[in-house]
Amino acid sequence: MNTFLTTIILITFTFCSYGQQCPVGDLRLNSQENVYNFANLFPDCTTISGDVIIQSENDQITDLTPLENIKKIKGHLTIINNDSLRSLIGFYRLDSIGGSLTVRENNVLTSLNGISKTRHIGHTIRIIKNDALLSLDGLENITKIEKFVCDSNLRIEQIDALQHLTSVRDTMRFRFLHSLVNLDGLSSLKSVGRNLNFNTLPLIENIQSLHNLTEVGGGLQFKNLKRLKSLKGLSNLTHIGFRLNIKSNDELDNLDGLQNLSSIGDKLIISDNPRLTNINALKKLTTLGNGLLFEKNNLINTLDGLSGLETLNGPLVIKNNQNIITLHSFSSLSYQEITWSLIENNSKLSICDAPFLCNFLDQDNAMAQISNNAPQCNSVEQIKAECLMSANKELP
Repeated sequence: MNTFLTTIILITFTFCSYGQQCPVGDLRLNSQENVYNFANLFPDCTTISGDVIIQSENDQITDLTPLENIKKIKGHLTIINNDSLRSLIGFYRLDSIGGSLTVRENNVLTSLNGISKTRHIGHTIRIIKNDALLSLDGLENITKIEKFVCDSNLRIEQIDALQHLTSVRDTMRFRFLHSLVNLDGLSSLKSVGRNLNFNTLPLIENIQSLHNLTEVGGGLQFKNLKRLKSLKGLSNLTHIGFRLNIKSNDELDNLDGLQNLSSIGDKLIISDNPRLTNINALKKLTTLGNGLLFEKNNLINTLDGLSGLETLNGPLVIKNNQNIITLHSFSSLSYQEITWSLIENNSKLSICDAPFLCNFLDQDNAMAQISNNAPQCNSVEQIKAECLMSANKELP
């Protein structure tokens, strides 16, 4: 940053806060010289009334220790695009952030330990694209947060610092963490107000650390967890407020852990899980608020795990499953709330005269696309014929 611009920033600080301990409004630091000059101008400053933005430009920031007296930031703390910043030491007296904490694209930052005394963050924690970051150590004192995002930090191995976190009022997301080996840091988590997403965590084998989780007010997603073998750890969940998405988990062979789940507020998606052999853990599930998508689960030969399903509001989609034989597994399902049906490319599916589907297709203007299944289940007309034959067999 050139000398002229630095001078302008310092003059602004001085005139805005003459006779005051701290600058008024936001504090923007874009060079190491700015950091040092702030400490010289405001040696007794403990509270920043606005945001603090630390973003290096030409003169790279390497040392935050001149900020050591700051105890409270009423706005957001944003630390972004600092290619030479290795540590957050300098914020070790910081107790409270009124808004959000964002730590993003700091390529050599290895630790968050400099903020380990911070007990309150008013809104969101975002830890994104910090290529050298090894853990979330430094967040040990956080027990509640509005939103939490940990995304694309390729070297993070553990999140144990979150062990005291009990609730997230909005969304929590872990995505593209290629070195993360476990979720042990989530052992105290009880509730997530909206969505809880786990996406592309290739080393995670189990989610048993979620054993205290009792509430997910929005959606729950397990996607592209290539080594995930089990969903054990979710046994305290009875309801999911929005969508349950279980997709592209190469080693998952059953849904054990969901045995107490009774309702899903939106859609159930079970898709592209090549080793999934049964869904029996879903036998207590009675209600789907916005449909079912069951696709590309090629070892499944029965849907008996959905035998307790009574109400399905929305579409029923069963497609591209190589071994499913029958739809009679839906023995409790009412047809009345189903809006449309797509059943196709299930090469062994030959028994489709299930009562719910017969009744659904018997409606005027029933919306259904049925094709490329086995004989007797290869079109709407074939299924109607099979339904009629079944009904005639039941006549005295």
